[in-house]
Amino acid sequence: MVRKTFFIWLMFLFLTSLGGFGQTIPAGGTVGVSIMPFPGLDDPENAAEFYDAVVAEVNNLVSYYPRTISAAEYPEIRYMSPDSAPPMEYLGGSRYVLTGEFYFDTEDLQHFQLWLWNSSTGSLVYTDEMVSENYEESIQYMPTLVNWIFSQITPHEELALIDMIPETQTGVAMNNVGVSAGNPPEEAKRPLGRLYLGLRGGAAFNTYSIPQGTRTYEAGLSRSFSYEAAILAEFRILRLLSLRLEAVFNQDTFNAVEGNGGSYNKFKPLTLSFPVLIKMPIDFDVFDLSFYAGLYGTLPLGKMRVQTDSSNDAYTYTVDPPFGVSLGMDLGFPLGPGSILFDLRYNRDLGVTNVQSSSRLQYTMERIGVSLGYKFLLWKY
Repeated sequence: MVRKTFFIWLMFLFLTSLGGFGQTIPAGGTVGVSIMPFPGLDDPENAAEFYDAVVAEVNNLVSYYPRTISAAEYPEIRYMSPDSAPPMEYLGGSRYVLTGEFYFDTEDLQHFQLWLWNSSTGSLVYTDEMVSENYEESIQYMPTLVNWIFSQITPHEELALIDMIPETQTGVAMNNVGVSAGNPPEEAKRPLGRLYLGLRGGAAFNTYSIPQGTRTYEAGLSRSFSYEAAILAEFRILRLLSLRLEAVFNQDTFNAVEGNGGSYNKFKPLTLSFPVLIKMPIDFDVFDLSFYAGLYGTLPLGKMRVQTDSSNDAYTYTVDPPFGVSLGMDLGFPLGPGSILFDLRYNRDLGVTNVQSSSRLQYTMERIGVSLGYKFLLWKY
């Protein structure tokens, strides 16, 4: 069952018999139509298939060619409402733009709505909605829906639109004259430069390796949990390349055995580390996945607290050399003006930490951390 189907078919057949006057281009040639991604959180797979079907139908129109707009290139368009005209900065001089939305209602019926916009004025040309019980039923009416919507473009509107497009935009549109609909011209890609600022925090599982011959402490491993908090700045340079800088506060607590089967001494170092990470971000429809690697520097904060059975003292400590390596991945889920972050990483100190107490403890640290955070889109070009 598809509502509005009978009326759409009648109008389509009527317009076809008149020669499709709505699609006549006064200047002749090919007209670009930008097609924005379709929100479809209820069923992203079907939403993507509807998108591909609309692109194919626009490509079949005599006077138009599709220009797909990628959420991977412009992540912020995921937050745009389909019932509003998109800004011209994403449209590359296209004369028209299509937005759409796919969702289920409370009766589990599928709704697919298309909006056709005048790019230069932001005015709505026409919108229509298709309601069906399943994907197979609705996809067969896609040619009718697309043809019907584009038939609402009148010759008067075409002429008025050409006069209203700014000179630089008109040049792009008019340069398409004589290009076949199946071979639209190549359009320059905008850089994907974006600057994010954010925060994250979480817990870590740590291993402290005490080497052989460390004076009064038993060699081996000590393990503990700790917490960390960080501020971050991330600059996305290219589609598959980002640079992230962080300042990370770490609070550790671990035990080491003094002597041969002696007492446990508790160590509480505070450090500030500065990771510099090279990331490879990959954008998907509903999340972003990034892999990264880099180096960090470590700065001790004050003295290390050392608690024994009989004392609670503080000692100077150093990390020599004060560097380490980081490997990891993060997931980003778009929300509001930025993304929620889930971060998983592995850190290893390249240097040895030396505690300047009478017992002279030495150790090398490894850390596996899990954290949650949020990064805001601060600036883009």
